[in-house]
Amino acid sequence: MHAFNSCNRLQVMGCEAMIYSSIFAQDNYAKYPEAIQRALSYIAGKNFASMAPGEYPIVGDQIFAKVFDITSKPVSEIKPEIHRKYIDLQFWPCGEEKVGIAPAIGTVGGIESHEDSDLYYCKEPENESFINAREGDFLILFTNDIHRPGIAMRSPISYRKVVVKILQSLVSE
Repeated sequence: MHAFNSCNRLQVMGCEAMIYSSIFAQDNYAKYPEAIQRALSYIAGKNFASMAPGEYPIVGDQIFAKVFDITSKPVSEIKPEIHRKYIDLQFWPCGEEKVGIAPAIGTVGGIESHEDSDLYYCKEPENESFINAREGDFLILFTNDIHRPGIAMRSPISYRKVVVKILQSLVSE
């Protein structure tokens, strides 16, 4: 199965590539695996301004949302990270941030591991690119995508961000 996402990056079954788009884009999401469709429907149907920061189950511990109030920081203060168990669907209901992204090529050198929260900080990745994410944007990062979220675009700002965690095996089946 082949499909092109909104960034025109080819996605082949079993070989996932980062996806970047907007909840406001004209897209029915039918081309995405069911677990990702469910996560996108969740973010499209919620008023995150009225929700308290915290964790919200969607499908138990297989798909769940984390609502954060954060302040962006300079790139030098943020470590690149990767996950092994969960895909991240990052969503900006308001605010903006720059996100560094890079493919995990070869052995990814770890500098700090938090296995209980599926969070692994990495060395500076080669070929890191940056996306300017704004209100309504979403970014789907697979377990082969190194990312550096929360970078200030101009100067640090406070904003709300939602990260939906999707168990990788739901998409790989």
